[in-house]
Order: sequence, then C-alpha cells, then structure tokens
Amino acid sequence: MASDDAIYHHLIPQTYMKPWCFSGNSIWVYDKSSQKSKPHNIENICGINYFHSIRAGSLYASQDSLNKIWSFLLPYHISINGKALDTTGDMNRHYSEFDHWEIKYPNGAKVNKKNRNIIKQRIKQSKVNDIEEQWNVQFENDWRETSQLLYEKIQKIQEGEPIFLTAHDSSTIMKYIIMFDWRGAIGNEQLNELLEFIDNQIFSFSEIDIPQNDRTYQSDKTALDEIRHAYLLKTYDEFLSGSGTMQKALESYEENLTFIFMLTSSGDKFITSNNPSFMFKNAEGYNEHVFVALPSLLISLAKKDKEHPHAYKIAYLETEQVKQYNQVIFENASMILSSEQLVP
Repeated sequence: MASDDAIYHHLIPQTYMKPWCFSGNSIWVYDKSSQKSKPHNIENICGINYFHSIRAGSLYASQDSLNKIWSFLLPYHISINGKALDTTGDMNRHYSEFDHWEIKYPNGAKVNKKNRNIIKQRIKQSKVNDIEEQWNVQFENDWRETSQLLYEKIQKIQEGEPIFLTAHDSSTIMKYIIMFDWRGAIGNEQLNELLEFIDNQIFSFSEIDIPQNDRTYQSDKTALDEIRHAYLLKTYDEFLSGSGTMQKALESYEENLTFIFMLTSSGDKFITSNNPSFMFKNAEGYNEHVFVALPSLLISLAKKDKEHPHAYKIAYLETEQVKQYNQVIFENASMILSSEQLVP
C-alpha cells in the first residue's frame, strides 16, 4: 500500500516482528489485560490508525504539513468573528470552529453551502503521512538486513574472527534502540514521568474526556492522550530530520553507554513485546536499558569505560538467564509476542 494511503500505522514495525512468526505472518500474542494468548497476523497488531499522520486540527503540525493541508484556501478570504485567518497556522488552530467561518472567494463573493461542504470534506479527508513514510525509508526497510548482519558479525567476533564493529555499526544500533524506546506501546520512561508529573501536580488533563466526534485522532480519548500524541509527532518529525529530543537522547547514549550483546544458546529464545526497548531496575538496583533485537539476540546498555570507550562485550546466556530476561520483558509490556503460545 502506498504510504499516502496507509491507514494502520505500526508502532512496532512488521519487519521487526517477523522473526517471531511461527508461520508466514502469524505470531502468537499474549494480551496481559485479558490473559489470553491468540495467533494474529502481524499486519494487524501493534499499530493505531493514522497515528503518524498530521491531520487538520492536529496540535502539532510542521509548516510543510500545514501547507499541504491548508494552502488551497490561501486565495480565499476567511475570517471568524471578524478575525482574519490569513495563514495556514491560523486555519489549523481554528479548524474546530469551521462551521462558524466566513469564507469568500478571491473576488469577494460568499462561498455557498454546497461548496463549503466540499471544502470541509476535503479538509477532513486530508492527511500528511510524511512521518510514516520516513520511518519506512530511514529505519524499517533496512531493519531485517541490518539486524541479520549485526547478528552474524557478533557471532564471528565471538568465535575469534578478525573483524570488528565499526563506528557506523554502533551508531546504527543506538538509533534503533532509541527509535524503539520512543515508539513502543509504553514508551520512553522520561516522557512518561514528565507527563505524569504534569497530570498529577499541575493539571489533570487525563480527566478531560474528548467527545468521540471532536477527536482529531480516534485513539486520543483524553486531553492527556492528545498532548502526548502531539509531542510524540513533534519528536518523531525532528528525529527523522536529525534534531530534537530523541536526537539529544541518542547523542547522550552514544557518549556515555556501550553494548553488551547477549546471545542465546541451546535453542533458547527471547520473547518480545509491544515495548521492545525499555529501561528497568535490575537485580543490582541499577537502571538497565535493554533492547530485544532478535529471538537470539538481546542488547543491554552499560556505562562506558573511559579508558576503553570503544569496548563492548559479547556473552552467551544460559537457559536460566534467558528465562530471567524473558520475565523482565514480560513485566515491562502489555502485549507479549512469541513464536510459541504462552500459557498464563
């Protein structure tokens, strides 16, 4: 399906879930809320309709997105309560009041009801899928090859072959770790803490329900949902252009952290989830960030040794260690993905 026509936007890409499929595109999904395990097609899970789209009335919209949605109206004379809506940003901010707009053609003639409805439908159907498209181009299309080559290289290094991870390898891995952290169903821990603080200490946005007919995105049921969604879209857009909060997180991770590559042995497999990159408090009491890269590869991040800043570790885990990490993965997700049925 062409990106401009994409409706169901995966938060966790299909190409990532594919290695856990037990047949074709079928994967076992354990829903912790219902405590039931069912097979699903990866085309239809871990996503939300139009989640990455910019739509009319979106709290966040880049200037380019605003132009794509609203520029066709710039030749018109538009106002509300005597205030001119001269820019695409003005129109977007006042979109919820569209029925009260006064719209005139460039020649000053008033737009009739029929043509107002045509304009309204065009606006309502407009969506800019640039973010979804760039996720595909910059990350998702390359993930299968990138992850497989990484796995093979790590195995060869562990076996003593004279090869090494390059700076490009390290940067690529870290980008995916950051991407999956922010795109996961539970999401980035620091953002969650900030929104929780605002909601608890400043204003209870979570208590403001948005009527279904007034929602820009049907998945945003409260004002807090809408704020979180808008911030994520802004952050994604910036990251895909090499700037913003996620980019700063990436730079901090690259400066301060290194990798521990954990491989499975004896046929053991890691499960994964709708939150495959996350931070948790480990048995030693420290925050540990892990990313489930493949059924046979989990990446943990550790503080760099200043004397050996490019060093990293590779380890094969015993069955019991794999079970321990699988328990951590289970605890830090709402939906578990596996090639085998999980029994509650």
